[in-house]
Amino acid sequence: MNGQDYAELLGLLLPPKSYSLDGEQLKAELLAEGHCLARVEIKSDEVVNGITPFFAVSLLSDWERVLALSVDDSMTLQQRRQQVLAKINATGGLSRNYFINLAKSLGYNISN
Repeated sequence: MNGQDYAELLGLLLPPKSYSLDGEQLKAELLAEGHCLARVEIKSDEVVNGITPFFAVSLLSDWERVLALSVDDSMTLQQRRQQVLAKINATGGLSRNYFINLAKSLGYNISN
C-alpha cells in the first residue's frame, strides 16, 4: 500500500459527523500520516527479510558484525551473503585436519 491508500483508510476511521474529509488541513494531515505508515511497512519488510541472511539487505551488515567478518568494498551483495552463510554453516569436527585448518585460519602453523 502507498501513502494515499493509508490516508484513505485513516479517513474512514474518523467519526463521520465530527470531521469533514473535504478539509484541506485534514487531508494534508492524513496524507502525511499515510506516508509515514507506508514507510513503516517498508521498514518492517526489511526487518522480516533480515531475520535470515538469505534475503538480508539493510541488515546484512549486522550479520557481518556479529560473525566478525570483514567486508571488501568490491564484494557484491551475493558474495557478502555467501560469506555470512559459509560462516554460519562452518561446523567443527574431531579430526586432526579440522583443527590444523582452524589453527591456520587463526594464524598458527601446526605440523603433523
